[in-house]
Amino acid sequence: MNSDNIQVARPKASGVFRAAPVGTALPNDASTALSTAFLELGFVSEDGIVESVDDTNETLKEMGGAPVLDLKTATEVTYQLTPLETSADVMSIIVGSENVVATEAGALQSVTLNGSEAPTMVYVFDMRLRLGKLLRIVIPNGHVSEVGEITYKAGEAMTPELTISCYPDSAGNYVYKYFV
Repeated sequence: MNSDNIQVARPKASGVFRAAPVGTALPNDASTALSTAFLELGFVSEDGIVESVDDTNETLKEMGGAPVLDLKTATEVTYQLTPLETSADVMSIIVGSENVVATEAGALQSVTLNGSEAPTMVYVFDMRLRLGKLLRIVIPNGHVSEVGEITYKAGEAMTPELTISCYPDSAGNYVYKYFV
């Protein structure tokens, strides 16, 4: 066993969570600066980022009922996280930018909840690992598919848990992970 291969994710000093419109040039490594099209969405809660990959398989059986082959029929990739910032940029990925009003300085002024769907975006999670290594997770085609409850309470961030569903890009890939 090599303990140098055991990694623990931590936030980068500049934040963890970013998003850009679909079609924005995708990063292809863990360290190159992102395009200015990426919104800085800040840090996520201490619960971190939870990745789930759910493959659905169908078992083919021969006429006597014995299984002979498992076929993958679907793949679902999701990420769950709770952003810590209640900013215009964070709200725009949840309710759509047309439902968010910000001041000229970019401060959140109002949010309208009206049943609009969240926009499909490119999402990036940037993290520091042990021994000076970096991890960048790139979702080329993601959508906030579930929005959790918000609790208005002293000592708690006023942002909901989000589920980001990932859809395949033109190459059929849901997620890219880069290490350096």
